[in-house]
Amino acid sequence: MKYIKILILIVTINILFSSCGIFNRSAVKVISDKDVKAEKNELNYKHFFFEANKLKMLGNYKEASAYYLHCLELKPGSGAPAYELAGLAVANKDLQSAVKFAEIAYKYDPSNKWYLIMLADITKRQGNLNRTISLLNELVKQYPNVPEYYMEIASTYMAMNKTKEAIKVFDNIEEKFGVSEEISFQKERIFESKGDFINSRKELEKLIHSNPQEPRYYGLLAESYMSTGQMDKAKNIYDKLLKIDPNNAIAFISMAEYYRINKNIEKSNNYMRKAFASDDIDINSKIQILVNNYANSPNNKIDSIAFDLLDTLIINNPEKPEVYAIYSDFLIQNKEYNKSAYYLKKVLNLDKSNNRVWEQLFLIQGKINQLDSMYFYSKEAISLFPSYAKFYMYNAAASYSLKRFSESIKISNEGLLYVIDDDYLKIKFYSFMAQSYNEIKDFKNSDIYFEKILVIDPDNDQALNNYSYFLSLRKDKIDKAVKMSAKLYKRNPANYTYIDTYGWALYASKNYAKAEEILAEAVKKGGEKSAVILEHYGDALYKNNKIDNAVEIWKLARDIADNTSALDKKIKERKITKENL
Repeated sequence: MKYIKILILIVTINILFSSCGIFNRSAVKVISDKDVKAEKNELNYKHFFFEANKLKMLGNYKEASAYYLHCLELKPGSGAPAYELAGLAVANKDLQSAVKFAEIAYKYDPSNKWYLIMLADITKRQGNLNRTISLLNELVKQYPNVPEYYMEIASTYMAMNKTKEAIKVFDNIEEKFGVSEEISFQKERIFESKGDFINSRKELEKLIHSNPQEPRYYGLLAESYMSTGQMDKAKNIYDKLLKIDPNNAIAFISMAEYYRINKNIEKSNNYMRKAFASDDIDINSKIQILVNNYANSPNNKIDSIAFDLLDTLIINNPEKPEVYAIYSDFLIQNKEYNKSAYYLKKVLNLDKSNNRVWEQLFLIQGKINQLDSMYFYSKEAISLFPSYAKFYMYNAAASYSLKRFSESIKISNEGLLYVIDDDYLKIKFYSFMAQSYNEIKDFKNSDIYFEKILVIDPDNDQALNNYSYFLSLRKDKIDKAVKMSAKLYKRNPANYTYIDTYGWALYASKNYAKAEEILAEAVKKGGEKSAVILEHYGDALYKNNKIDNAVEIWKLARDIADNTSALDKKIKERKITKENL
């Protein structure tokens, strides 16, 4: 019995081992070297692809490309690394490499939409548009319910200038997916570009029919009629628009334009006022409307309606500096300089950062002789823009005009520190310094700065005039004064001020006969309006023993002179003395 049990146990164990195949030679699977190599290759491929993706995410595109290329070496023709390489090549603007890799990816799996889209995009970038169309047609064949793919086909046809084919694609999109604003606008633009206004308007009418409460469609249709001069049809559309949207600001603008064209200025202005009272149009658009409609008026004068609209803008936007700036510009055009300066100051109260506004203010203040204001505002501008040389120039000009000669010299010296490659500004500063030094009787420095001007610009008329006149007044370097003023006279034969300077230099040189001749010419060419020139002419006549004539000319000078004491003495005594010179 004991032996029987042992035998049964041995048989059972044999059966179990046999069923498990451990000792069954025929069930053992032999792994070949080729399989081992393939498995190792697959593991390497996955490792390098993972590392490549990681490098790409970190922005290390060069190393990522090397890893993707290694993936292609491990699995030639593989789609994923080829797709990634194509994308990197596009980013690097290497379209030749991009299309090569995209073709590999597409060949690997033509049904992969991403591979298709990538290849279509690259061929479009290359300008190979026929190939692009072919690929996009394959895309919509595989994915027929994605409208964006059809739109890309239409866009490509448009790039090829094949508008008929594009229209067919747009029609197909509408048939499959229904009417859409984007499609209708595309078709409307195509028809309009070809002058086919019938079909372009049909597209807008289609949109109105699909959504009759959308005011934009009415506006576009009305504008289309206006563009071809069909004003009454346009007005009918605008009337419909205002029925569904009584406060439509764009319609107000369009109605204003309609009535302006039809010479009904009162109605045009009323609609424009309504538009400007609306918050539906942003302030920049309103300013653009003002500039487009009113800045270039036929009589070169801004109409009062423009100022009404600006007043509305100011009421609704009191904190916007650009409104005051355009107000100032319009006032300048109307030669209302005092008001213009006022509004420029309003701009600066809100925003001091624009140096062009400061400069405009100084130009106007100089023009209307607001020198005290110019003096103080230019000081503030210098504090805000300490390296902007022009602001020093305006302050120097104001200081000189206000007889603050030492300040003019000081500020000119400071301004010169910021002048870089600008001879105009250098000359301006030198001129203020030369004239200011002359006023404080520092003639040596005055002459130095006049000479500096003439080194830069030997033909500078202002310097030639002032320098020679100052020398003549103080009877210094008379030959130089005559020479410079003669040059000035030759260059400006019609300028009576410059002619007078030449005549006075001749007078200082005691060439009285020639001086009388030149000063007579100055009077004849406009100098009769100047008391100084008339007095000079009278003095020359006196020196040539023409006493009666001299007295008559002195009397004419006295009639228009501000200070007559010296002239009164000359006339009374009928002679020139040191006291009345």
